[in-house]
Amino acid sequence: MKNMKLMGVALGLPLLLVACSSTTPPAAKEYKVEGTLFDVNEAATNEADYFKPWGSGAGTIEAKNLTAAIPGTVLATGTVNADGTFSVTLPAAIADSDLAPIPEAQKLEGNPGCTSELKISNEKALIGTIAFVLGGNLDGLPVTANSIQSVTNPDKSGEITLTQSILVYSSASTKFSGNQTCQTEGSATIATDSINADLKKGFNVLKSVRAFKFSSEGMETVQNSTLTNAEFQPRWSFDPEFGGLVPNSLAKATQSHLRFK
Repeated sequence: MKNMKLMGVALGLPLLLVACSSTTPPAAKEYKVEGTLFDVNEAATNEADYFKPWGSGAGTIEAKNLTAAIPGTVLATGTVNADGTFSVTLPAAIADSDLAPIPEAQKLEGNPGCTSELKISNEKALIGTIAFVLGGNLDGLPVTANSIQSVTNPDKSGEITLTQSILVYSSASTKFSGNQTCQTEGSATIATDSINADLKKGFNVLKSVRAFKFSSEGMETVQNSTLTNAEFQPRWSFDPEFGGLVPNSLAKATQSHLRFK
């Protein structure tokens, strides 16, 4: 009788395993982005005065896929309240047809005067970059979660650090990392890029940090940029790359270089 019971358990075990292995993985959830918008003070002479309370009123905010087959395709529209708080809910997934391989500009390859190396764990992964643009009664400029810091020395040399959050969708898990150092012929400026990002399937927040050092004559001498995983920066404002919104008193000669890779 004991052997019969053991045989019954043994016969039932494969059925149990099949039942367990057939469990459906949880469905992907919509991705909600929330934050608070700030206006910027173009006359600021230090970063503490750069952000000021939102005064541009209520409106809408659009999340756009810059990598879509039709670039700038709107993924979702949210609401901006009069106090600058906003929320927008993105779909749970983006079709592969609206994604692309890691951009060549991020591969750190083939740039004159540069030495580079990039490692990608899953080159089949496709990604999309999401931008946020104000609409409705607002002026349609892009907004980002960002911060800015500056140091000015007595001899008028100094450094500016611009930190921005970037939302990326990935079709699959992948890790990519690498470094690039560039020195353009005829220029004393040395530029260094470093990437260390671990993307999961779905939406990922990356932090772009770009530091610019300049001489007392206002000539740029060093550019350093890093791209890593992070949370959103706490303040959102008009993208400093548009509209000349980085104050000249902070930006000095670096204004023309504030561009995403």
